[in-house]
Amino acid sequence: MSNIKAKKIKEFWNKYEKKVVVFLGILFMGIISFEMGILQGQEWQQEPLVIEKVPDFHVDNISRVLGEESQKTLSSTVNASEKIVPSGKDNKCSLVGSKNSDKYHKIDCSHAKRIKKENQVCFKSIEDAKNKGYQAGSCLK
Repeated sequence: MSNIKAKKIKEFWNKYEKKVVVFLGILFMGIISFEMGILQGQEWQQEPLVIEKVPDFHVDNISRVLGEESQKTLSSTVNASEKIVPSGKDNKCSLVGSKNSDKYHKIDCSHAKRIKKENQVCFKSIEDAKNKGYQAGSCLK
C-alpha cells in the first residue's frame, strides 16, 4: 500500500513540478516583500506632530508686540468692558466668570477655582455680571 502512495506522489511531482516550484517561488517572494515593507516602514516612522498653543495676550499688553499705532486701532475695535482680568485679592473682584461660559461665581466657590487664570473674567458686582450677560452659578443659587 505504501508503494501505491509513493508511486502516486512521484507521478504528481513529475506532472506538476514546474507549477509547484513557480507557486512556492511567488509565495516566498510575496512574504519577503511584505516583511521588507514592514521593516522599511519602521525606519520611516516619524515623530508625532505637536501643536503648541500660542499664549493669549491681553489688549493692554499687545502694544509691546504690535507697537503703539496698532494698539490704538485694536483698542478701538475691542470693547474695554470685555477685558479679561484674572481674579485675585489685588483686583478687588467679588465675582468671577469664565470667558467660555455664561455663569459667574463667588471667588471662593469650587467652580470659580477650576477656571484657568487666562479664561477668568472679573466682576465687581452682581449687576456688573448680569449687564455683561452672565447668570448666577450654582454657588449663588
